[in-house]
This record gives sequence, structure tokens and C-alpha cells, in this order.
Amino acid sequence: MERGLFGLVYGVEIMSGGILSLQVSEAEVNNISICFLSKIGEPTTGKTRPETILRQLNTKKGQVCSMLQAKRDVDTLLAMGIMENISIVPQLVVFGHKIYL
Repeated sequence: MERGLFGLVYGVEIMSGGILSLQVSEAEVNNISICFLSKIGEPTTGKTRPETILRQLNTKKGQVCSMLQAKRDVDTLLAMGIMENISIVPQLVVFGHKIYL
């Protein structure tokens, strides 16, 4: 977890000598969408344009998903002072041996 990456084990093989071979796929950022919620959790219209928020993120589509980078992105957005709470909600999509978040 040193780099904080998401992944999925999709193949396991026990080899001679007790060696375990794992096939692992790293999660890739497929899309980033912005959703504004009211204080009671209902979808609402935000005052800030999604493009303005996306411009502040270092996480980009096509990158390997990093929890550490996501935390830095949240800290950056909170430092803007225009939001009280930010949640990242990964949505897992498995496509062959690729994982999209």
C-alpha cells in the first residue's frame, strides 16, 4: 500500500515449492464526474462549474488510480474554500482484465 494503488487479483496459481503466482490488474481512472449534493444528500445544482473543479485535480483519465493522489486532490479542493465536504465514490467496472474507477 506504499503507493496507494487500487487493484484486482484475477488469476492465482500455486507453483512448485509453495510459490504463489498472482495476476493483478491495476485500477485505471476511466472517468471523473462531479455531483453536487444538498446538506441532506439530495442531488442539487452547484454554484461552481465542474470544469473549474476538474482543472484543480491532478488525477486524470487514463491514469492508474492512486489513493494518495486522490487524497491530495481532495485537500486541494478543500483549500479552495468553496466546499465543505468532498467524497470520492469509486464505481467499479471490470472489463476483461482492466478495472475502471
